[in-house]
Amino acid sequence: MKGTIAEVALILTLITSMMTPITFIQSLQSTWDSWWDSNWKYRRPIIVTNPLNENLQHYNVSIIINATQFIEKGKVRSDYGDIRFTYYDTLTGEEKEITNYWMEGYADSYVSFWIQIDHIPAESNITLYMYYGNQEASYTGLIWNGTWFTYTNSSTIPDGFNESSNIYGRFPLASDSFGVLGGSPTHTHIIEGNTDVQQIYNYAGSWGVVYTCGTHSHHFRTITDPAPNYPPYYTLKLLNRSGSIYLLKDFIIYTNSSFATNSSYYEIFKPAIGYFLLPNETIGKIGGTSPHVHTFSGKTDIARGGGPYMLSGVDVTGDHYHIFSGTTKESIIMPRYYNLTPIYVKENLAPLEAGITLMANSVPPIGWKPLIVSDKFIRCSTIPGGQGGGHHYHNFTFTTSTAYLLSGGDAYWSPYQGISDYHVHTATGISSQESDDPPYFSVLYIVRDEVVVTYSIGREELGPNIAITKIESLKSIVGYGYTTDIIVEIANFGSFTEIFNLTIYINMTPICKREIMLQNESSITISVTWNTTSFDKGNYTISAYVTPVPAEINTTDNLLTDGWVYIGIPGDVDANNFVDVMDLLAIAFAYGSTPGHPKYNPNYDIDGNNFIDVMDLLITAMNYGKTDPR
Repeated sequence: MKGTIAEVALILTLITSMMTPITFIQSLQSTWDSWWDSNWKYRRPIIVTNPLNENLQHYNVSIIINATQFIEKGKVRSDYGDIRFTYYDTLTGEEKEITNYWMEGYADSYVSFWIQIDHIPAESNITLYMYYGNQEASYTGLIWNGTWFTYTNSSTIPDGFNESSNIYGRFPLASDSFGVLGGSPTHTHIIEGNTDVQQIYNYAGSWGVVYTCGTHSHHFRTITDPAPNYPPYYTLKLLNRSGSIYLLKDFIIYTNSSFATNSSYYEIFKPAIGYFLLPNETIGKIGGTSPHVHTFSGKTDIARGGGPYMLSGVDVTGDHYHIFSGTTKESIIMPRYYNLTPIYVKENLAPLEAGITLMANSVPPIGWKPLIVSDKFIRCSTIPGGQGGGHHYHNFTFTTSTAYLLSGGDAYWSPYQGISDYHVHTATGISSQESDDPPYFSVLYIVRDEVVVTYSIGREELGPNIAITKIESLKSIVGYGYTTDIIVEIANFGSFTEIFNLTIYINMTPICKREIMLQNESSITISVTWNTTSFDKGNYTISAYVTPVPAEINTTDNLLTDGWVYIGIPGDVDANNFVDVMDLLAIAFAYGSTPGHPKYNPNYDIDGNNFIDVMDLLITAMNYGKTDPR
């Protein structure tokens, strides 16, 4: 009869424990938001705000992330290739991946992305999600294999960059194509025109006959001596890098914006203002030959000034020419130019701003556009956008200071050529406008887009992850038919409230099942009373298991087995299968103690009333001398 009563009591105890959950909700539904892919452990919301009174369609948004601030080391791949972006599609009610994105550049703790968003409503915001934490994932965004160029004010070549020494001594020329070489170190001009009109003096022959030479002018044409072709320049080293765009300290780039005047990362590079930057191995050299002049010399065409007439008995004609020389007036070498502002990068990994202008061999897929300044050289100015320059010319003046030279004439002894009367011609004019392009290489100039939207990055959210962090029995030794409390600690490491089932096992036998709702990033301790009446004496292991929640990837911590429990003769508190005087002494030593007291041992509290008293001694005394098996 006692056995029947005990069995009924056990059944009632188990039913009661199983029907008393910590939290019970009819038809429970998980409150966590959709998690795009369970293979990614973390995400952060990004709130994108459109301040304009118009919808933005297929709009490119720049997202720059300081990984030390937003992503702890080890949570993301070192190349940031596992970062993905998603958005919530209101039409389908699904979270979808953004596939049209480009990793603009990364280095150390810095990474920059361009993301194309299909639609951003006017004067409102949308929420994107940035996922990371999947070491097996690689980059799947847009690819740019282009090469970009930057000047540097340092003699040190940073890792990942190459020196563009093959184009040193050549000015970059904005073009729609890349790599065309042209220009010349020197240039000349054509001097051409007609002299003024002069009359040769009358000449009286030996027989008193006066011969008059008529009025005339001469045509002339010559090429000036060469002069250097270099406009005012400032030299800097030129570096190049393929792919990833990021800026380091001492880089010097251009901008068509004014952001550098109020930036802690940039400042105007004043030494270069008014100059054209010339790639060179020497840093800071100033040169150029403006203004400049040309020298020239030559002889006029032959002209006839009159005749024939007699000269010292020789019948000659008046055909002659003049030798001339001179120096042109000063003129300025200023090739076709477009003004951009040079800026100096003051800190490593300075954030890329709208208006930053780089040289490149192609245009990136999104976020950058070509600067339309074809066939112009870039001139450094504090006011970007101005343009001017072009081919130049020189004024000139010269005087023929030689006597004219006679040619032709017949004498009975030989043809005659000699000098007749002295006269002077003068000439003024403008030289030709010959090509004066300095040595150049053609290159594209690309400008970083302006973005009108703003964004903010929210706190890190963890993917669904429920874990058993602790399981233990209050007693490691339990008298047969008595109870012990099983204590289970459960943590919700994720960022969402989760609903799941907990099962506690003794060996493989479940003794409790409960449905639990646990708030995000919190933990709970559950205590279940285990009545040992239906279990044989012996050693048992205890374990707890929680069912995985949707999208949970790490389920290794959903099961925890820890510790053992011995069920023996009530009073055998040292588990030696024999109730003896040592058991009585142990209980007597702890007599009167309660939980928290140094002498209290839950194994000695046989009846589990949280007080080691006379009842514990009586239970032990009643079983004194007993041994197992029972």
